[in-house]
Amino acid sequence: MTIQSEVTGAFYEPANCCFIMNAKQTALYMKYGVKLLDVLVSKDDKLVYVFDKIDSRELYKKWMDRELT
Repeated sequence: MTIQSEVTGAFYEPANCCFIMNAKQTALYMKYGVKLLDVLVSKDDKLVYVFDKIDSRELYKKWMDRELT
């Protein structure tokens, strides 16, 4: 099911996305050029940032290895 973001206008498939709540991780993804697809509000009123899984894959690996700065 394709969704269109009310925030960015981007179209995306949720199954192909990662949903991130960590603001530092989000900022670093954007710093290195990963396109932000959407911003959502969680049930507990926290921001959730949406990125494409493939586009963010390499940065995710660096994040998990604590190499992303």
